[in-house]
Amino acid sequence: MSIEVIGIENVIAKMYLAANSAENAVDEEVRKGAFVVQDTATNSIKSGGKSGKAYKRGEKTHIASAAGEAPAADTGKLDGSILALKSIDGDGWLVGTAEDYGKYLELGTKDIKPRPWLIPALEKNRNAIENNIKSAIKAKL
Repeated sequence: MSIEVIGIENVIAKMYLAANSAENAVDEEVRKGAFVVQDTATNSIKSGGKSGKAYKRGEKTHIASAAGEAPAADTGKLDGSILALKSIDGDGWLVGTAEDYGKYLELGTKDIKPRPWLIPALEKNRNAIENNIKSAIKAKL
């Protein structure tokens, strides 16, 4: 007894195209999500009432963030440096800053309590990003 499968090449080709299409859709949703996290992180620094110490620098009074709040914008250096970039290997997206002090604000130090700005931005958007990825996969398969 023998079985002959006719048209298997077409089935394999269609499966490959569907998988490739789903992969592209996932990458697009991850890209969109990275930019949403970037915007949320930037806005958390630029806006929102800060309740830390007030101090004067020249004629300007600056109200710093309190521990647990996103950093308060001052020079615009941190919030202006937050970027979403495709990873070098092309397998994902990265959001962050090249400014060294960004990690110290996010995580704190022995002298400074954390002023998280990146992890809260991701957490605020996590469910929406995950749902968008799931919907994109369902739409392509």
